Amino acid sequence: MNRLTVSSRFKFVSLFSLVILVFPIVCCTGESGSNNQFLGKFQAIEQKYGKLIEAKNEDAKNSTDMNEAFQLNQEVQQLREERKVKVEEFLKQNPLKGKILPFQPLPGTHYSVDKVEINLASPGNLNLKFSTTINKVVKDKYGSVTRRVTIYFKAVDAAGNEIPNTKTVALNTAMPRKVEVGTKIESYGSWTGSKLAALSDFAKVVEITQEEYKAK
Repeated sequence: MNRLTVSSRFKFVSLFSLVILVFPIVCCTGESGSNNQFLGKFQAIEQKYGKLIEAKNEDAKNSTDMNEAFQLNQEVQQLREERKVKVEEFLKQNPLKGKILPFQPLPGTHYSVDKVEINLASPGNLNLKFSTTINKVVKDKYGSVTRRVTIYFKAVDAAGNEIPNTKTVALNTAMPRKVEVGTKIESYGSWTGSKLAALSDFAKVVEITQEEYKAK
């Protein structure tokens, strides 16, 4: 009886030790760490499939066998379809449209940014809407009133560090007939492809100068 009890205890301790050893591995290899505060797992899905597609495309490019290259291109198409399904499933359960994002403006602009929100999230694209108000009427070099609001921006992480490859620009597609102080204008800009996949640690949208944008 004692032998059975000791044996049972030994098995229990061994099993418990195994669970303790395996648990961190499972946690570390899962996708829990890729769940962004603002975007959820959207960018993590994009990053995963982006890397797979890039690798397949590179293999196809370097292949000297026509049949192999054709097969690799077919696999790329399959991966794109799979990404589309995964992203749409995520967005259906976790709608991002209308979500407000933290924003840091530039001082001294002729407009103020009232809010930045997600306008559209779809496979390979995260489109942002910048709602602005004109604070000062400015003219171009020809003396015409400027009706365009161009916003250069990038993404930063929680520590304020720039996330590489995220500099881009937002423009207003609708031009108001008359611009005066108080005029509301909406500008739109997107993170696509590799820019979107880089947003795992996203924490804030930061407005930058045209000079910084051009130096990217």
